Amino acid sequence: MVNDSQGGRKIPMEEAINSIGFGKAQMKLAAITGFFVAADAMEMMMLSFLGPAVKCEWNVDNAKLSLLTTVVFFGMLFGTYFWGILADRYGRWKALCYDCAFVFVFSIFSAVSPNYGTILFARAMVGFGLGGFGVSWTYFFEFIPTTDRGRWASIMMGWWSLGTVLEAALAWAIIPTLGWR
Repeated sequence: MVNDSQGGRKIPMEEAINSIGFGKAQMKLAAITGFFVAADAMEMMMLSFLGPAVKCEWNVDNAKLSLLTTVVFFGMLFGTYFWGILADRYGRWKALCYDCAFVFVFSIFSAVSPNYGTILFARAMVGFGLGGFGVSWTYFFEFIPTTDRGRWASIMMGWWSLGTVLEAALAWAIIPTLGWR
């Protein structure tokens, strides 16, 4: 509930957002949230480039290679609940900031992994963190007028596409010369 500045009454937050409409604040939030969506897509797309590189470097078999992808999604399964509860209890923005830091740390840990077991653990933790990126959608849509939410859901998916294309371009440019790390 927020105070109505003209009538002195309390009105629901959603009603206040609907009356204000879509403006600069929502555009900034769309950009911030979009970066979370693009980062999520990049981490997912990375799996297709990471697998062959790890297979070559550590000579892992196909079963171990598929496990490297599986642990990311397994981590996401648990991370979704954890980060959602954390966001509800301590605030969405705070949870997103911690989540972003968590993914960053374990992504770096993945890059410096000395062996298969370490990277398996690191990628599972990245997945756990990626499970929280859905909080960014909730955060964004809480500040969007109800009449604009459907359109913005479609627009925000463009960030996913941007992330996948960017990851593919980076992999194409970097892996042949500098390696997967």
